[in-house]
Amino acid sequence: MKKLIALLLALIMVLGLVACGNTEAPADEPADEPAVDTPAVEEPAEEPADEPAEEPAEEREHVTLRFVSRATEQPDEATVFAAFNEYCEEKLNTTVEWQFLGGTFEDKVSVMINSGEEYDAVWTSSWSNDYATNVARGAYVDITDMLNDYPELVASMPQGFWDATRVDGRIYAVPCQQIAARTPAMSTVAEYAEAFGLDHESQAELKTYGDFEEYLQFCKDNYGAMASPLEEGALGEYLGYELLAGQAACAAVKYGDESCTVVNLYETPEFKEFCLEIADLFQKGLVDPTGYNDVDYKRAEMISGRCSLMVGGCYKPGGEVEDSNSYGIQLWQTPHSNSMMTTSAIIATMWAVSTTSQHPDRALEVLSMLSTDAYAMQLISWGIEGTHYTVTDGIMEIADDAGYNPSTSWSLGNVFLTLPMVGQPADVWTETARVNAEADVSYLIGFTADITNVEAEVTNCTTAFEEYKILLSGSVDVESNLAAMNEKLELAGVDTICAELQTQVDAFLGK
Repeated sequence: MKKLIALLLALIMVLGLVACGNTEAPADEPADEPAVDTPAVEEPAEEPADEPAEEPAEEREHVTLRFVSRATEQPDEATVFAAFNEYCEEKLNTTVEWQFLGGTFEDKVSVMINSGEEYDAVWTSSWSNDYATNVARGAYVDITDMLNDYPELVASMPQGFWDATRVDGRIYAVPCQQIAARTPAMSTVAEYAEAFGLDHESQAELKTYGDFEEYLQFCKDNYGAMASPLEEGALGEYLGYELLAGQAACAAVKYGDESCTVVNLYETPEFKEFCLEIADLFQKGLVDPTGYNDVDYKRAEMISGRCSLMVGGCYKPGGEVEDSNSYGIQLWQTPHSNSMMTTSAIIATMWAVSTTSQHPDRALEVLSMLSTDAYAMQLISWGIEGTHYTVTDGIMEIADDAGYNPSTSWSLGNVFLTLPMVGQPADVWTETARVNAEADVSYLIGFTADITNVEAEVTNCTTAFEEYKILLSGSVDVESNLAAMNEKLELAGVDTICAELQTQVDAFLGK
């Protein structure tokens, strides 16, 4: 019965997302105000407002906000930011100082939060700049009650999305709407794959790094290209485990485990097998270990053709076209496994308002705009029409020399408001909603861990994991390093974390 209830709740949520795929520009009529704290599913507003403020923009106090994003710095970003602010000032009398930090995002944001530096909004997730950890540390504003003033924002997405963000019943972030069903994408260079003898159908049969060994050897011999290590954020999904409180907290539940037993991910046989597999390929010279912890390096290697295989990200409709455009090289993508709908996947990309912000209400206004205003979202995602892209019959074509092409709309707001690009189906967002609706559903959909009682242990485990996550690169001895890591994790309190989260899971399931 508990399983049935969980599945029914999840079905309600994903069906709500299908109704969310409207990419028309918002009108001026606000939706009726919903009660955010009620469990009822909110239907998307047919005509969401694009200006939450009641008074005319010109009569309001002008404020300047600082938004910190994981998008990669762009050559022409100043031009785009100026255009965005011209629109934002007209609508809200607000200026946004965007910071696109790219590969330096994680380290810089950590310093900002730890030092109490003032900023207004930051990108956060279940896999990078960990949401639950930062909520426990008091870094993010509780926006639960504030949302009652933003009915168009609340109504722009299914209630299940909001419920997934809850920590101890409260909401601390605005989800970015995108593909929610998760499975890592197996990306090869089309030229190399075709020369080897693969096509999409045969590539789809290869599900692990080891399965690709002959292809990797061919690429090394003929092109000097090597595989890139697994993206850290895709580790749980690749191994078939749902991480409950971020990478370093270690606590996870195996997909399909009806008992929802919480375990240390790094003590599972799947993790050890993965480490041994990568280490074997590294010893054969087929894996480049440098990129295991360097996003910018991995990107540069793929652009240059020196990467034969990249695993991670999220397999989705039109994703192959989007990534090929981003890297400037034709890629072939196939799914690693069946798609899974989990809480961590829903909260994989969000924006939180900082507790150091002097204008949290105005920051939430801008976040509402990015969820409901098609013009604003298209602009910050892809730049200026006619300069960075052209549009024909509703389809976007990126300019060859575009100085603004971050290709990370999934980290900026509601991707359902953006235009499809050349090569993608015109109904890409309808298809995305279909994938979400057909995904396997976790028994823990709607569960969000609260690490308040184990914050010290999570911090200690983070330190231990950072020391040994080089295991993901394949460049170190697996047996000795894995044993040492788990010994340190045990001393750091991983068993306490797992026990605490097991108690929370059991309570969520009504055990």
